[in-house]
Amino acid sequence: MANRKYEKHRAYYEMRDELRKAKHCAFCSLESKAMHQFFDGLLYEKVTDPGIRSSLVKSAGFCPRHAYMLAGFGDALGTAILYEDQLKLRMEALEVISPPSRKRRVLKPFDMRNQETCLAYRREGQMRMGHVHTLLQSLTDPEMNDALGSSAGLCFPHFTLAVNEAES
Repeated sequence: MANRKYEKHRAYYEMRDELRKAKHCAFCSLESKAMHQFFDGLLYEKVTDPGIRSSLVKSAGFCPRHAYMLAGFGDALGTAILYEDQLKLRMEALEVISPPSRKRRVLKPFDMRNQETCLAYRREGQMRMGHVHTLLQSLTDPEMNDALGSSAGLCFPHFTLAVNEAES
């Protein structure tokens, strides 16, 4: 089992090809493409998925970076559907406002303690670790080694992530 040959899957070929053609960090490029596919799929076929909507409620929507990415797709209806629940929560919070008094706050702070992480951020992290593992598992493969050697390399955050993962 020590010299077991690495099985090449789709992720291997995507990584190898991206290393060969990327002008900058191949991981950054792969993540950008993957997030584009994530949002495209989300807006195309998952806007009414109860699990997605529930997850977005628990996380109070997307983080600012991913909310901006979502808005960049220009799908107003899909975005509105995804944020409908968020709006209802905020409206409920605003409905309980009572007249101001010197002894109490007018509006309670939005409780963020029980919120999940941004849905897109979690997906992005899963993809990132998948890329790291694909690269690490295939480093002994001559094709991948050549692609990495002739590539622009990895940005510092992705490089340190790969090194830390290799050491663990």
